[in-house]
Amino acid sequence: MDVLELLVKASYARENKADLLRQANESIEMTRWIVRMAHDPETARSKAVRVQRGGPQ
Repeated sequence: MDVLELLVKASYARENKADLLRQANESIEMTRWIVRMAHDPETARSKAVRVQRGGPQ
């Protein structure tokens, strides 16, 4: 629901449209990661290991 609200606000905004769209994109990305972790907990562990070792994210 938050994403929908941000998208509607962005569609009517004149000045901070890019910021609203960035916020919506971040929220979608977080939801995507939560779903991936719920489906496959190994996903979160493998990304954390790559970050600790300095590998590509």
